[in-house]
Amino acid sequence: MTDRLLTIGQLAKAGSVHVSTVRYYERRGLLAPDTRSSGGNYRLFRPEAAERLRFIRAAQLAGFTLNDIATLLQIEENDADCTAVRLLIEARLARVHEQIEHFERARVMLDGWLRACGRAEPTGGCVLLRDLHDDSPTRAPPESSRKIGNRP
Repeated sequence: MTDRLLTIGQLAKAGSVHVSTVRYYERRGLLAPDTRSSGGNYRLFRPEAAERLRFIRAAQLAGFTLNDIATLLQIEENDADCTAVRLLIEARLARVHEQIEHFERARVMLDGWLRACGRAEPTGGCVLLRDLHDDSPTRAPPESSRKIGNRP
């Protein structure tokens, strides 16, 4: 890359984000301008900041929190070994597995409730809305007692 400095708008464009996102990352300590313009009105960034911005966005897509990303950047800056990175990845993967289990339970519940929709009460009231008020939201309807993972 060239040594030409980028304004915050140019950096945002290079990273395919809004300027407000760059400012937010600045406030979080993930990005920092290298200098200011001669009048002090503009933040100026080295081209490497665009690479860092792309790294932040890629890590977010993988589900890392901004705190995790700050840790990853700190590890990279300190030339630490991969052990700390591996631990972060393992922790993130464990959270993904928990989310998958949560979504699978939700899918089973929703499938059961959708099947129950065909059996409306003669009064015209919605039994599902009543059940949502009366029952624990983590309990699937009785008719959906099939195993998680089996599709209809």
